[in-house]
Amino acid sequence: GRDPRVGVEAAGVLARMGPEAKDAVPDLTRLLDDEDEATRKMAARALGRIGPDAAAAVPALMRTLLEEPPAVPRR
Repeated sequence: GRDPRVGVEAAGVLARMGPEAKDAVPDLTRLLDDEDEATRKMAARALGRIGPDAAAAVPALMRTLLEEPPAVPRR
């Protein structure tokens, strides 16, 4: 399989870019369903840092937070 660090690192770079990473919202939304928990968490963080331009990801974020157990752990 693929190295999960790749997804975490990519999402981390996008998180640091913040709103400038808005074109990556569809890819980050897909990463919310990744098998790797760290990748899912970093994708959620990146979407949050993108801000209002990531509004299209809200339904997917809500779904992951409401799953039992949550796909992206609550703090």
